[in-house]
Amino acid sequence: MSTLTLTIPRVPVGPNGPGGLLRMHYMRRSKYNYVWLKEIRAQIPEPMSMSGEGFQRSIVQIHQVRVALLDPDNLVASVKPCLDAMVHWGILKNDDAGHIDLRVTQEKGKPRRTEIRVDHLASCGYCEICKAPIYIPFSDHWATAEHRGNEGPV
Repeated sequence: MSTLTLTIPRVPVGPNGPGGLLRMHYMRRSKYNYVWLKEIRAQIPEPMSMSGEGFQRSIVQIHQVRVALLDPDNLVASVKPCLDAMVHWGILKNDDAGHIDLRVTQEKGKPRRTEIRVDHLASCGYCEICKAPIYIPFSDHWATAEHRGNEGPV
């Protein structure tokens, strides 16, 4: 499986404000992060059939439906507990810019929820000019001419 979609019935708090991530006491923040660990794990299908260990890059799309919209910079900062939980459970190899292409969007509405989609990318060789790895969506990797006729990942 190369794509995982999760729907969490809550939205992460922003970094600012009295209850924001930046002003949280470290014990409260630890408990908050633990809540996200449980929320992410509850949405992973059994058995856990996806591991980010074999993939070097992933596209992570996080869409939040919230009552009050956040500024764009605060919106991206708010998803850190989600990303940390996905790294913890092996959905992502790492949450740095070298391993994920992060896309965070929001809309105003109810009920509050966070929708997460993870598409793992497979390396499909190297650029002949700069020798950098070329990444394409993993499902498209098996549709290329050199892989036609193969069964693909089992």
